[in-house]
Amino acid sequence: MQGCRTGVNSDRVCGGYRGDMGRNWELRTEQYKYVEYPDGFVQLFDLSVDPWEVTNLATDAAHAPVLADLHRARE
Repeated sequence: MQGCRTGVNSDRVCGGYRGDMGRNWELRTEQYKYVEYPDGFVQLFDLSVDPWEVTNLATDAAHAPVLADLHRARE
């Protein structure tokens, strides 16, 4: 898949995001969306209650086990 968020088309600006964001890693489950960025920034969204991905739960201690499980899936 190509797009400005993958770093493949770095000369293109997409959706207001920089074209040189690098390669991000994402995992979706039925309930969650987990994203890791090259700079270490992490996002976690509970899609069952937040389908528009407004609230990043990555720093919410209650979601630490989910965050760890999804991170481990990358290995």
